Amino acid sequence: MLRGQQTPLQIATPPALSSIGAVRALSMVEARKGLSVRIRAVVTYYEPRWDTLFVQDETGGLYIFPSGSGRPRYHYGQVLELTGRTFGNSHGNSLVEEVVTEAGTGPLPESRAITYSELQRGGYDS
Repeated sequence: MLRGQQTPLQIATPPALSSIGAVRALSMVEARKGLSVRIRAVVTYYEPRWDTLFVQDETGGLYIFPSGSGRPRYHYGQVLELTGRTFGNSHGNSLVEEVVTEAGTGPLPESRAITYSELQRGGYDS
């Protein structure tokens, strides 16, 4: 480097969020920033007609927005490695997929009994 030259400013990129619980814990304002996410999760619900996908890891469940390029038909118990960006709205936080890699199969999470008031609060909808 020549004398008098300045080093270019380097902005640190935060590491990708690595669990569904971390995505769900964000405030709506934080989630709307489109933070980077890389998770491994099992398909708990997929409806091809409406392209609706929910996945779950050991920390919780999450809705996955499609990338727009069309999805294969997923199956319950299929394990996916997902890379994408966070998205937040009044229904809760979710993920906009960028890259999805099929990674075998895994067990579905155990079901949990919840009360009607817990259901109304929306914390268990994914």
